[in-house]
Amino acid sequence: MLSEIQFPSHQLGTIKLLPHQVEDLAGALLKRNSLITWDTGLGKTLGGITWSKLKGGKTLVIAPAVNTIDPWLQQLKEYVPDSTVFLCKTKKDIFKYK
Repeated sequence: MLSEIQFPSHQLGTIKLLPHQVEDLAGALLKRNSLITWDTGLGKTLGGITWSKLKGGKTLVIAPAVNTIDPWLQQLKEYVPDSTVFLCKTKKDIFKYK
């Protein structure tokens, strides 16, 4: 059930998504790519992690401000501790990722 997502490594085990998250993620999961543009505090980080977990494969996260990177990394480690993260801070970093 999309309204409850299992994160076995998380202390809570099951996370309940908010109605807007369920509705938007259900539509996003039907597409190859998606863009989450919810306002501040509406759960973009958890929504993105949930989308990535359900889709599988690689996920590109573009964070427009430096202060949004730390929450993403913290929550990603919390919910999906075995994930691999490549942090790109400059254009040169893009070419390091293969």
